[in-house]
Amino acid sequence: MGVIEPSGPEMAGSAGCSRSDRISAPAGMRQDGLPHGTAGSRRHRRAVGPDRTGYGALIVERRIPFAECTPAAGGRTAGIAVRVPVHRAWPNAAPVGGSRMNLPDPATVNRVACVGAGTIGAGWAAVFLSRGLSVVACDPADGAEDRLRALVARAWPSLEALGLAAGADPSKLAFEDDLEAALDGAQFVQESAPDHRDLKVELAERIDRHLPDDVVIASSSSTFLPSVLASRGRVPARFIIGHPFTPSYLMPLVEVVGGDATAEPVMDWAMAFYRRVGKRPLRLRREIERYVSNRLQSVVRKEIDSLVAAGICDYHEADQALVYG
Repeated sequence: MGVIEPSGPEMAGSAGCSRSDRISAPAGMRQDGLPHGTAGSRRHRRAVGPDRTGYGALIVERRIPFAECTPAAGGRTAGIAVRVPVHRAWPNAAPVGGSRMNLPDPATVNRVACVGAGTIGAGWAAVFLSRGLSVVACDPADGAEDRLRALVARAWPSLEALGLAAGADPSKLAFEDDLEAALDGAQFVQESAPDHRDLKVELAERIDRHLPDDVVIASSSSTFLPSVLASRGRVPARFIIGHPFTPSYLMPLVEVVGGDATAEPVMDWAMAFYRRVGKRPLRLRREIERYVSNRLQSVVRKEIDSLVAAGICDYHEADQALVYG
């Protein structure tokens, strides 16, 4: 559990990673929560006081060379600093109307439902499995289960190289055709259906209907406001956006967005949970369509297109400017 942070001059800034670069060496930046037996030396141990939720941690930091954790890294020696927190008790207090949500400690969640098992949803399933969780996936598309298991199998060697948590096992993946059956016993839901507004809203309503009030529901949407997706839910306070990046089993960033009705402790809980499974969550201060990263990337892409059209550089040279500049 924890956060992997970049180390070395070539890692000094997210804008300095091309798509191909992020999938090789910087991919090692995202999978934290390495088990104690993972190669690497313990650098130091320090206590971190509780944050504003009262959710403190003891941090154990290790440095793992890229060559040991990412075969595609080409023997880079800068390494990654892995911070592994041992979590304390979660403050059980998320007011919803006149009641309270009894949110579980994120460190104790062991069963996750992945609703939607395409490229994004299957990548999420691989992430959760690599952290030792049990995953039940659901997708109505023909051949969805076969594609899901194939993607997890392709992702697993990379996840093994990055370091698996205790209990990580792809055999903990189950598939259900029925949504209600997939949600049974789930302690967290990651919805990754196609990004069509009406489909998302209707699916969010169905998921909400079949879950206890204390289960957080996250959507992988790259576009929509969480307030829209939660508009027909019984418990809108538990809806968030948890927007990943492709490939979702390697890229570290998750944009965490709450809606007008989302309870603050739910946001705190989601941030802690995504950190636990090795992600680098970014909490938006208020909701906006398309969030942050896609907006920034869109601006950069337009400028690159303009430079190429003017004959200033080609796309490879623009990529080099981003990677090494």
